[in-house]
Amino acid sequence: YIRCDKKMIPLLPFSLHIIEGHSMEPLLNEGDRILCCNLGYVFSEPEEGDVVLVSVSGKELVKRIASVAGNNYFIAGINKSDSFDSRAFGYVHRKAILAKVIAKY
Repeated sequence: YIRCDKKMIPLLPFSLHIIEGHSMEPLLNEGDRILCCNLGYVFSEPEEGDVVLVSVSGKELVKRIASVAGNNYFIAGINKSDSFDSRAFGYVHRKAILAKVIAKY
């Protein structure tokens, strides 16, 4: 899960988030800060291997796209033993992908 930084302002091209949990270790560790591009997929589609911010059941998750089937995406954490991902809830629709993770800082 991620926690939105209180300084985040919606509708800006970028947003800042703090990683909570261990599902993306070793790439992203708990407490890491990430920069997301909210316009990352305006002119292109998400691709296999992209790390994305996705909304699932009202929760924002950071996961890697494992496979693509049309407008549906199978998303998974890197640390599969500690990840709530498409193995639990199935494919997510393109509309659920909120942003592309572009940097850790």
